[in-house]
Amino acid sequence: MKLLDNMTVRFSWMLVLAAFSYLLIVVGTMGLYSNHFSRQAFGTLNQLNVAQTAALNRAYIDMLRARVEMDRAAELIRAPSFDRPGPVIEQAGMLLKSADAAF
Repeated sequence: MKLLDNMTVRFSWMLVLAAFSYLLIVVGTMGLYSNHFSRQAFGTLNQLNVAQTAALNRAYIDMLRARVEMDRAAELIRAPSFDRPGPVIEQAGMLLKSADAAF
């Protein structure tokens, strides 16, 4: 307690300023540290999101192509034609399997 009694006003204000400066540096460093790791986390989430979106897009495209092929096969069965619907149905089945694998 003797040390606190013998302190001058100038010295006490210097200690307060030093303590606040130290706190400011510590808080700033923690902010930069958390900013760095949050940027990495968002980068990882972005990569996963892009991969999932690409897989869903591929599955959606294959489903649409299979649907078009099934419509074409139904049209070949409905109307007389020289083309056989068997290969078209097989192609639609392969597209459905591809969409299932992509999903």
